[in-house]
Amino acid sequence: FLMRFSDPAGDVIVADGRHFWLYYPSTDRTQVIRTTIAEGGEAVDLQQQFLSNPNQRFVSTLVGEESVGGRPAYVLTLVPRGASPYRILKVWVDKDDHLVRRFEMTEENNSVRTVEMRNLRTNHALPDNLFTFTPPEGAQVFDQ
Repeated sequence: FLMRFSDPAGDVIVADGRHFWLYYPSTDRTQVIRTTIAEGGEAVDLQQQFLSNPNQRFVSTLVGEESVGGRPAYVLTLVPRGASPYRILKVWVDKDDHLVRRFEMTEENNSVRTVEMRNLRTNHALPDNLFTFTPPEGAQVFDQ
């Protein structure tokens, strides 16, 4: 799993099969967080994370339709019913293939992170070295 953020630029999350690496230079260039993936850990599945059991986990509202990357999408807001690291999610779901094309998370501190899926392809072979992370020189790694 690899997620590179364009806003804030440079922030990255990488799962290399053994660890999740979180590097947010927008917050602190000297800190890297490493979390061990549990034995037999599952791959990160954004569809599952945000859309599984939506009626139990969220108060959801269809707020409209917009285009994402030239594709029509439903726009939903999801407000967590219980404890959550974010206050509200806004999710764009493709009208044709029902894949999440964009999501926006408003965190408890009012920071907003937007993730847009571009050139989305499923079941496409990718080189293993794409999913490696080397902490920048001078950064301290914190294990959690």
